[in-house]
Amino acid sequence: LPTAVGRLLPFQKVEADLEYVEKSLKKDFLSGGPEASALEENPVKLLENLSATKARHAELVVQMEEIATEQKRLMDSVVAHLNTYAQLAQELQKTADVEVPPLTAQEQEAVNVLHLPPVTTEVHNESK
Repeated sequence: LPTAVGRLLPFQKVEADLEYVEKSLKKDFLSGGPEASALEENPVKLLENLSATKARHAELVVQMEEIATEQKRLMDSVVAHLNTYAQLAQELQKTADVEVPPLTAQEQEAVNVLHLPPVTTEVHNESK
C-alpha cells in the first residue's frame, strides 16, 4: 500500500500545479496586466486547454487508483498462494522424512518481502 500512495503523490502535485497555472491565467486575463498582453495565444483558449488537461489528468488519476487496487489484489492473491504452497511443502517434508536444503539468500529475501511464514528445513524423524 505505501508504494501505491507513493505513486499517487506525483499525480496530486501535478493537479496542484495545474490549479495554480489556471488561477494565474485567470488572474492575468482579468487584470489585463502586462503578463496578459505578453500572451501570444488567446487566454480563453489557454484556459480551455488547461481545463482539458485537468480533465485528462483526473482520468489518469482514476486509472492509477484502479491499477494500484488491482495490483494490491493480485499481490495479496500471490502471497496467499505462496503461503499455501509453503505450508504444503513443509507438510510434505514432515511426512516424507526428507531433508530440504536451506533457502538461498535470494529465496530468504523473497520470503521476507512477501511476509511468508518462515520455512523450516529440519527433519522430523519419527521412531519406528
